[in-house]
Amino acid sequence: QGNSKIEMLVTKEKISDDDWKVLFKSNLFKNEVTIDFLSHQKNSNTNGQMEGEFFFKGLDLLKVKNLQYATDDILLSLDMYFNGSGDISNIDLHQFISANNNFKGNIKFLTSNKKEIKIRGYSFDFKDIPMQKEDNNSTFIKVDIDIDNLLFGENNFGRAICNVDLYDEKIESLSGKLINNSIVHTNFVFREYDKKQNDVIEFIFDDFGLFLKTVGVTDDFSNGKGILTLTLKDDTQEIINGFYDIKSFSIKNASFLARILQLASFTGLLEILGNEGIPFSKLSGKFDKKNNVLKVNNTKFEGLSLGATVKGSLNLESKNIDLEGVLVPAYAINSIINKIPVIGDIVTGIEGEGIIGVEYKALGSFENPNYLINPLSLFTPGILRNLFT
Repeated sequence: QGNSKIEMLVTKEKISDDDWKVLFKSNLFKNEVTIDFLSHQKNSNTNGQMEGEFFFKGLDLLKVKNLQYATDDILLSLDMYFNGSGDISNIDLHQFISANNNFKGNIKFLTSNKKEIKIRGYSFDFKDIPMQKEDNNSTFIKVDIDIDNLLFGENNFGRAICNVDLYDEKIESLSGKLINNSIVHTNFVFREYDKKQNDVIEFIFDDFGLFLKTVGVTDDFSNGKGILTLTLKDDTQEIINGFYDIKSFSIKNASFLARILQLASFTGLLEILGNEGIPFSKLSGKFDKKNNVLKVNNTKFEGLSLGATVKGSLNLESKNIDLEGVLVPAYAINSIINKIPVIGDIVTGIEGEGIIGVEYKALGSFENPNYLINPLSLFTPGILRNLFT
């Protein structure tokens, strides 16, 4: 909408036929521009340029080639094809750059309410999907993605191949895999339920450590196979809780664990942590999320030489933690005692805390928390430790 000056060159190679084309270029500063299929809106009196070639047969527009469109927040290059009714039938997207999105692809308009989209290139942001319903009709979109960086806002999952079905802008099905240097380390699948049950997305890890490294969480974990299941709120698809069960991994050079081992004077374990890493047979637990706060519950690390429990909260907005638990050396011996009927309960207390264990707390920022150790808890039997804390 609006008025602008357009430079046009009309070419007709043969006077006898109906084919002709228009090469155009325009400054769109004074115009308001809406591109429905890409959820784009340009306001008037903002920067904008557009140029391309229109191909006609008689008065019918057949295609638009080399369409270049640029504003302060979007760069677009595409070819557009029309059917006999004058509706868009196909778009070859050579480049789309906007916010976190930087990709190319193809859009096929199969019917008025059904599309197939292929996306390739550098990055695609699931939290800012550049497409929307164009009218009040229900819309089904099938998306095929092979992208170097799959994003969800600030989270980067790295190289991903996945297939997504969207119905009225909501995910109906989703499955795919995450890849690092040609190694598939994680598979994922989305399961939609009815209104009586929330939707879930499930991550199946072939290399949990590689997943954590790829998404930028930590380099401290190595290997690990297991599962992470996230429950999503039905209307917004925000995470509301999750549980995890990871087996056969090790932790090396973790500053959080190193500081606690140092304060507890577990020098042997501290040396192993800095060299080959401490092996664990299992990590399990669950969390709840509300108002940007994760509440960690019933989380246990189990290993031959070390075990630990973790509970507390992580504030994702203020980036502060308030965690506590028990660090258990010689975990295998402690766990054997724990399994002895009656005696195990009396001596070790809560399962996983052991006859020998040191209570710890971690308070403060993600980057630099304060660590507190209760040295008197080291040789206190588990049931007494529970009573006095």
